[in-house]
Amino acid sequence: MSFKPSARSASRVDTMSVFFILLALHCFAFEMPEAAAHRSNVRDSGRVFLTNLYHKLVDKNGEKTLDASEVIHAVQGKVDSKSSVIHFIIKAIKTNELIQKAEIHVKVACCPGNRAIPNLPIWLGLYDVVEVKLISRAVLRKSLRTWVVFTVHSDVVTQWLHSQVTNRGVKVEVMTNTERQRNFCPQVLVYGGNNSSQEEPFMVVHTNGAPLHDVKSTPALKSRVRRNVPRKKHTTTESPSLAQNHLCSRRRLYIRYKYFPFDPDAVIAPDGIVAYECAGICNYTASPDIFSRHAIMRWNVINKNQEVKSVTDYVTAPCCVPTNFTAISLLIFSDESHKAFIQKIEGMVVTECGCR
Repeated sequence: MSFKPSARSASRVDTMSVFFILLALHCFAFEMPEAAAHRSNVRDSGRVFLTNLYHKLVDKNGEKTLDASEVIHAVQGKVDSKSSVIHFIIKAIKTNELIQKAEIHVKVACCPGNRAIPNLPIWLGLYDVVEVKLISRAVLRKSLRTWVVFTVHSDVVTQWLHSQVTNRGVKVEVMTNTERQRNFCPQVLVYGGNNSSQEEPFMVVHTNGAPLHDVKSTPALKSRVRRNVPRKKHTTTESPSLAQNHLCSRRRLYIRYKYFPFDPDAVIAPDGIVAYECAGICNYTASPDIFSRHAIMRWNVINKNQEVKSVTDYVTAPCCVPTNFTAISLLIFSDESHKAFIQKIEGMVVTECGCR
C-alpha cells in the first residue's frame, strides 16, 4: 500500500528542512571567523610585504641575491585598540647582527577623514613610549586610509635589541602645529587593532646577517608555518651516467626544497634550485687548466710510477669536485617567533669545477 503524505505533513517536513538548514548556517557562521583568523595569521601584512619583496629581488632559482644586506627581517606589530600603541617583539633578531636600516610601516587615516588634506604637509611623529621621545616622522598626504613608512635610525633598533625590554611600544601622533592644519587632521586612526592582520603595522629590518651554519639548532628555525601552496612530489633530477671519456665538468642537477639543509616547512621560496654538480674524468693532459698544483703533483706521481703498486695504492688520484660556489636567498617564515626573513645562504650553487 503506497503512502501519500497529506498537505499538513508535507508542510511539517518543509518546516523541519528549513529549520535544519538555518541551524547549519548558524553553526557555519560561528566557524567562519576562526577559519578567517587562521588564514590571516599566515597572510599577515609583514609576510605579504616580505614575499612581494623576495619575488622582486630574487629569481626562481634564488640566485639574484641581496645586495644591501644578507638578512631582511619582517617583524609583525600588534596595536592596542585602547591606547593605539604599536607593540613589536624583536627578540628573534640576534644581538650580533649589525643593523643597517629599519622601517616601520603603519596604516593610518585622518580622524575625522571627511575633508581633503590641503596642499600642506601633515607631519606624523613616531614616538618611543618607553623612552618617551620622537624617533621618526613621515608625511601624510591624504585623509583616507593609507600606508605610511617611518624610517628608523639603525642606532634606535640596536638599542632596542640590547635593551631588557623586549616588547617595544611606539605611537603615531600628529605633529602639525598650525591651527589650519589641525582642523583638517586633528588626530590619526591607526589600523590593525581589531585582529585584522593584513592591516597591522610591521617593521622591516635590514641587517648584515648572523652565521647560519647549523640551521636546525637555531631557535628561530625550530617551528615553521607550512606553505599554503600545494607541494609537488619530492624528486631530485640527475643527469644520465657519464661516459668513460667524459672529462671533469659541471652538469645540471635540480634539487627540491625538501633536500635543503633546513627545515623543509620553513622554506617558503624557492621551491627548488639548479644546484649543479661536478663529475667526470680528471685528465691533466686533456684539461690542465682545471688542476690545482697539488693535484698536478699527485697526477705526476701516479703516472710516473704506474708499475709501482705501493705508490698507486697510497696516492689518491685527483677527483672532480666543486671549486667555487654562489649564494642563494631563501624566504623563511617562523611561526614560533612571529616573524619572517629573507636570508642569503652561501655555498648552495656550484659555479666552477676542478680536479683536486
